[in-house]
Amino acid sequence: MKRTWYIFKEYYLVYTLGCLGLFLIYFFTNKNEDLDIYSAFIFWFLIWFILIFIGTLELLSHTYYRPWKINKILNSSPLVEFKRKGFVKDDENDLKGSIRGYNLFIGVLWENHEKQPSYFSQIIFNPFSNERFLRQDEYDTFEESLSEENKTFTLNSLVILNKTYKGFKKTKYESILKDIFEAIDFLKARKLEPISFKDWEDIIPKLEKHQERFYN
Repeated sequence: MKRTWYIFKEYYLVYTLGCLGLFLIYFFTNKNEDLDIYSAFIFWFLIWFILIFIGTLELLSHTYYRPWKINKILNSSPLVEFKRKGFVKDDENDLKGSIRGYNLFIGVLWENHEKQPSYFSQIIFNPFSNERFLRQDEYDTFEESLSEENKTFTLNSLVILNKTYKGFKKTKYESILKDIFEAIDFLKARKLEPISFKDWEDIIPKLEKHQERFYN
């Protein structure tokens, strides 16, 4: 039942409400004897049917086409080069592996509202490297010291995001590797140590509680 409601809300609710709104506007702005309710209803139903068809195409695209496309991207250059270097598939969207002692994820982000996918590398580190979590002023300093717009510093990782689909397809493996090397050097310079995937995931609940203090 929850799954059905989610699908309806995500792909059909807006279209249905929009068509209903158009019908009500037409009904209340045409209060006269010549108003043909039957024709108006047929017209509204046809519009609703077309929009529901569009919603269904979106649903099929997100359910079947995008997972297939993402899997194809992961098995194509340049990302397939990481698989050849020992990276393994983590879930439907990314690979995971290790470079210069640091664990990282690399893969594809494709939100429902986005027409094209984005590509990311996420180098993870121990958020408790100095026997404590980072203070907000330290976090702000590290984030501001990143000169590239496509790099984001978080409390437990450094993320490199490429939103240009066509540009990424032409990107070479060596270029991605260079960005990752620079990110690792950035972490090493700030004494942010490597961490295993399991320990990184285990510490996330504590880190989220710590992060809440930043906004209180």
